[in-house]
Order: sequence, then C-alpha cells, then structure tokens
Amino acid sequence: MTIRLYDTDSHCREFEAEVLSCTTKDGTIEAVLDRTAFFPEGGGQKADTGRLGSAQVLGALERDGEVIHILSEEIPAGSAVTGILDYEQRFARMQNHSGEHIFSGLVHNRFGYDNVGFHLGDGEVTLDFSGPLTEEQILEIEKTANEVVTANLPIEVFYPSPEEAELLDYRSKKEIGSDLRLVRIPGVDLCACCAPHVKLTGEIGLIHITRFENYKGGTRLTMLAGSWALADYQRKEADAAAVSEALSAPREDLMPAVARLQEQEAAGRNEIYELWKQMVRLKVEGLSGSGGAVLLYENGMPSWAVRQYVNEAVEKLGGLVLAVFREKGSLRYIAGAGEGADAKAFGTKLNERFRGKGGGNAKMVQGSFGSEPSEEEIRAWLAEY
Repeated sequence: MTIRLYDTDSHCREFEAEVLSCTTKDGTIEAVLDRTAFFPEGGGQKADTGRLGSAQVLGALERDGEVIHILSEEIPAGSAVTGILDYEQRFARMQNHSGEHIFSGLVHNRFGYDNVGFHLGDGEVTLDFSGPLTEEQILEIEKTANEVVTANLPIEVFYPSPEEAELLDYRSKKEIGSDLRLVRIPGVDLCACCAPHVKLTGEIGLIHITRFENYKGGTRLTMLAGSWALADYQRKEADAAAVSEALSAPREDLMPAVARLQEQEAAGRNEIYELWKQMVRLKVEGLSGSGGAVLLYENGMPSWAVRQYVNEAVEKLGGLVLAVFREKGSLRYIAGAGEGADAKAFGTKLNERFRGKGGGNAKMVQGSFGSEPSEEEIRAWLAEY
C-alpha cells in the first residue's frame, strides 16, 4: 500500500517516491507510487494536483484502498520521481475544510444539528445542517468560530482502536471505512474525516459566512475561509470603492446614498409613467373614424401603455382596434374590441394569417407575429377582415 504522507504531514508540498506501476486504459494514464502527498478526492474535498517528474498530476482517486494518480504522460515503473503539489490550492482547501469542522462542530454542540451535506468546491464551501438557523444564530457561531481561530488551537489527527472509538462521541457524515480516522479540535469538534487539515486553527486566518438559506427543512450556508475569504473581502472592498466614487459618497455613507438613488429612480419611473399616460391621451385625442384602424407607433412604448392606448381607442372609436409595436426585438400586437365585436375571433384570424401566437378573450387579445409583415400588409389584410 502507498504510504500516505498527508496523513502525518499535511504541509508536505514536495516528496520523493518510486513509481510502482503506470498503465493506460481508455486514454487515462494511472500511476501508483510507494508514497505520496497527493490527496485523492474524498470526504467532500477534491483531489490535489501538481507534478510528478515531468508529468502533470491531473487528479487522484482511491480505488480498492490504493491511491491512483491521473497523469498527463506515462512514467516507467521503477522510476524515482519528485512529486510537487500545487500547494497554494492544497493549503486553501485545508483552511476551508478545517474552518468547516470548527463551524459544524460549534453548530452541533450548540443546537444539536448534524452537517448532512458538505461540498468544498473551487472558491467556496457549502454546508447543509439538519435544522433551522436564524441570521443572529449564524452570526453568533461565526464570531465564536473566529475566536477559535484566534486561540490557535492544535488540530489533531489520530486513528483510535475499535475499543477507544466505542468511548468517543464523534461526528460522522458517512461511513469512513475500517480504519477510523478522527480529527479533533480540543473543546470544539471531534469528527471522522479522511482529508488533510491545517495543524493549528490560527492557520485558517478567517472564517466568514457569505450567505444562507432555508433548505430541505434545515439550513444551507456558504462559507469562505483563509485566502478565499481574503479574496472575497478584497473584491468587495474594490466594489465598495467603485460605488463610493460613482455616488460621490464616502464608504460609511453608501447605504444612505443608495437610498437617495433609489428614491430618485422611483421618482423618475413615476414621472415617465405620467408622461406615457399623457402621450397616450394625446394620441387618442388625435384619432378619428371608426374602429378597425391599425395603430403603429414608435418603438419603445411599454406594453402597459399599449394596452391603455387600445382600451381608450376602443372606448372612443368602438369596433376593433389593433396596435402593432416592437418589444425586445419581437413584433407584437394588442387588439381590443368594442360593443358587437369579438377580439378573440379576430386574434385567431390574425394568427392564422401572420403565423402569430397569442390569445385572450372577447374584449382583448395580445401576442406576437411569427412573420414580419409590413404596415401595408397588415392594413390590406385588415381591410378585408
């Protein structure tokens, strides 16, 4: 069996090893070493990557108790090679995984909830807990978790005997296997886990919950720790600086500035609404004749104004009134019917003639044209209707 260096030294980033076997099957090159620091995917954490001699290590997996390295090129069996991890990636994952243990352990101790889902992806961690958590409770646990980080507690990894395991109260998200591996943070958490962790909680740096939601009767959280949390903070600081400059407001006054902007935007919407209503009234005042006119107008009129236009035109003219307009690149229509007319029957004929889609009732129909008829084509058809 391959000696798993990450079990005893999670900070090992370079090592020497012998290639025991290297085979290619279905285009995938797989190598087994006598010793390795590459962690195979498992326990919610992705596999390490890096280099093995001249070959890239694209990933690693566990099969039949053995660590299989996925390589970019073959290495002859018996070769002595140097393994080099992408340690920045490994360390960030360790920071986040160890941070998850702290947070999950505190939630379990305080509320009795289990971590029933854990995924350590590229750039964030998701945690699913078996019970509901309020925002206040999450903030409280986050604060306590960072106090654990500041305390710089040791993170211990050990393999208890079956007899010892019987006496221990530990968390376990799933069956780990015959060789039980426990990760202990004194006074905080004891959990079965196969992944590498930092050696001291202080190495985590920061634990931050970025969002949360109710999920399957419990709570789903998104967490960042260490370098990922720092990168998130730096992005948000840059965004805050850009917003501050755009609003000409100091950062401590951003929320009042945003509130003022929202008020201005709402006032602008109301003003535009009133202007459209006035424009519709003016257009209707200019109408004459009986129903059946095709109303074509400038693009950009919102559909609510078109409906108002048609309703008021029907009230003034009676009969059938058809409005044709363009919205989001699509040629659309709204038709209204006065006393003695049937908009639904009209819409059916319109759709048949111009491959349209839509519907409504006897008073009003709306839809879109399947073809792109000209004003003249529509008027000609309407004259024969």
